[in-house]
Amino acid sequence: MAFKKIFRFSLVLLLSFFLLADPSTLMAEETPPLLGYGDTIPKLELDQPLLPEEIKYLHATDPKILSIKDSSTDLLIIEFTNKYCYHCIVQVPLFNELFAAIQTDPKLKAKVKMIGIGVGNNRIQVDSFRRENDIPFPIIPDPYFKVHDLVGQPNTPFTVLARNNKDKGEWIVASAHLGLIGDPDAFLDEMKAVLQYDISLLKPVKGKIPSLPKGAEAQTPIPDTEIISLIKNSPVAPGANLSRVEKILLPGNETVFMGTLDTGDGKKIFFSKMINQRSLCDFCYYNRFIFTFNEEGKVVNFIPIELGKYPNKPWDEEDVKKMKSRIIGTSILDNYDFNRNVDAVSTATATSLIIFVRLNDAKKTFQKLKDGGYLK
Repeated sequence: MAFKKIFRFSLVLLLSFFLLADPSTLMAEETPPLLGYGDTIPKLELDQPLLPEEIKYLHATDPKILSIKDSSTDLLIIEFTNKYCYHCIVQVPLFNELFAAIQTDPKLKAKVKMIGIGVGNNRIQVDSFRRENDIPFPIIPDPYFKVHDLVGQPNTPFTVLARNNKDKGEWIVASAHLGLIGDPDAFLDEMKAVLQYDISLLKPVKGKIPSLPKGAEAQTPIPDTEIISLIKNSPVAPGANLSRVEKILLPGNETVFMGTLDTGDGKKIFFSKMINQRSLCDFCYYNRFIFTFNEEGKVVNFIPIELGKYPNKPWDEEDVKKMKSRIIGTSILDNYDFNRNVDAVSTATATSLIIFVRLNDAKKTFQKLKDGGYLK
């Protein structure tokens, strides 16, 4: 019954997603703005360093930063992809064809470079993705969504065409596509046109970002009172509910909810983390869930709010039960090495991956709590 109540609650939320939220009411950790036309690509720090061949191709000076210092390169094509994203796999032949067209044209080869970002994928997953699909261009692993977060958590596939502003050493977004690109010839023509753009005219235009799937344009944030209610009404142990749940703010504008449990041995403290993230795949919208851990870092609860699977269907009770069996009782201080064959909910591999990656991120949250004196 509790599960059904949660999903009835999320259905009400879904009906409000079509309304733009008042910025003054947004939660501390709202989804960052999506990279769009005229935006400067931020400094992209990597979780895993570039390989020697990637450094050579990109003329990179720092293996831990995704950058191109080659002054001859005028255009950088970045494809945000994921090994487990269905549409990313469908789009592979188009980009293989595009890369071949660039390499066989001496003028384009001298001016254009092309890379992929394996969102949520580690080096092993990226390498297998390239082998399985004969992908000739480099794909940089982004296992903990570090780069993905910096550019606004786009659904995948997400394609950015960026021009080199050589005077300032910056890369400026000249075009971007969210979702499948249907016509390789039209995209090649667009790429050639972008090469002719006057850099001085590439200025940010309010609202000019890639089109988002219907229903994903904006969200009404969940009020803190509702989040606290969900946490308090979901037991952290059989028959044991948290009391006096309060919101605390950690360095980096990070929000955590702290609650206490009265026991015969005294009070125990628990921490709950609310995750709000766009889906990796372009046919799904958002993922929202809460996980709770104790003072030792042990995960004691998982609360689904909005979780999707192919083709944009909500998780059912069995899906949630499986995920709980995989994560409850584990420790956020350990490494969560995602194994698709064991850890993924059926037809929800990308969403399952997000859950595991955000649990990995919680190590940093735990340290902040410790530094802030919330943990002994």
